[in-house]
Amino acid sequence: MLTDVDTKVAQVELLTGHAFTTKLLAAEALQMAGPQVAVIYDGSFCGLPNNRRLSILGNMVLAKVLCGLWFNARDSRGTHQALK
Repeated sequence: MLTDVDTKVAQVELLTGHAFTTKLLAAEALQMAGPQVAVIYDGSFCGLPNNRRLSILGNMVLAKVLCGLWFNARDSRGTHQALK
């Protein structure tokens, strides 16, 4: 199934409140570490490579945030605290 870059990026812009200058680059950032996909951009077909490096970075940032929340969920005596 071909994806229309403008439609997908518009959905992300609506969710995030951020307008991307380069729509194709935004679509590439959204493409996970799967295989290259074909998309419609500016009325023509083009290949959109995966963004494996950004995928790895996102996984590491998520792991850091989750580990921080997990670690901070207990006080110095090991008692569970409510997350803030």
